[in-house]
Amino acid sequence: MASGNSVTLDAAWVGQYTWPHSGETVRSVTVNPTMNTTYTVTDSYGCITNTFNITISPLPVELVTFTARLEDDQITLDWKTASEFNNDFFDVQRFTNLEEIKSLGQVSGHGTTAETNNYHFVDFSPVKGVAYYRLKQVDYDGGFEYSNVIRADFNGSRSVQLFPNPGNGTELRLVMGLDEGPLSISILDIRGQKVSSFFADSTLPQSPNPPTIKFETPLSQGLYSVQIKSKAGIITRKWIVK
Repeated sequence: MASGNSVTLDAAWVGQYTWPHSGETVRSVTVNPTMNTTYTVTDSYGCITNTFNITISPLPVELVTFTARLEDDQITLDWKTASEFNNDFFDVQRFTNLEEIKSLGQVSGHGTTAETNNYHFVDFSPVKGVAYYRLKQVDYDGGFEYSNVIRADFNGSRSVQLFPNPGNGTELRLVMGLDEGPLSISILDIRGQKVSSFFADSTLPQSPNPPTIKFETPLSQGLYSVQIKSKAGIITRKWIVK
C-alpha cells in the first residue's frame, strides 16, 4: 500500500481484544502507516494473537514542483521530481472544467531513479481565459496518479509583428495586439546584451501609430531579440538586420 493510506485491521475472533500499538479494545482498528509496520491484537488472556504485516510501496514519483508560465503566445509547464519508481511517462492534461479534460501530449519518465530530473512541456495553443493543468503519471504496469492542479491565465490577443523584418537597423515598428498596460521593450544582441530599450502603452493592431524604435546609430548586421515585458509575462520575437 502507499505511504499514509488508511487500512482497517480486523481481529479474526469474536470476544475481547487488546491492540498494543494503541491500547484500543475494539475488534477493528484503522491505521495509517508511513513505513513497513507490524501490528498485533490479542485476546484478554493472551491465548489468541493475530499479526498484520503492512508493507509500504515506494511512491511512483516524488514531485517537487509543478508550475506554469506565460511565454510569448504559449504556456510553458515545468516540473521537477526528486525520485521516480517505475515511471513510464507523464500525460499532460488541460481543462477548464472537469467534464472536458484534454490530453495535450506525453513526456517520457526516467523509470526508476533517485536523481533529480527536470521536465517541461509547451502548450502552443492555450485557451483564452483561465485554464487548469495537471499531470497524470503512469507506471510501466499501467497504474497512475495525478499531480496537484495548477492554473494559467491567457487573456486577450498577444500578437506581435515586427516591421520591417529583415530591417536595415535604423528603425523598428511593432504592431501589437496586447491589452496588458505599459510595456517595457528591449532589443538584445545575439549575446543577450541589451542594445536599446523604451516603454510604450499597450497597442491594438489597428492603431494608426504603432510603437516605433529609432536608433541614433544603425545597428550592425545580425540576429537580434525583441523582448516585450508586461504584467502578464514576456514575449520574445526574432529580428534580422541586413
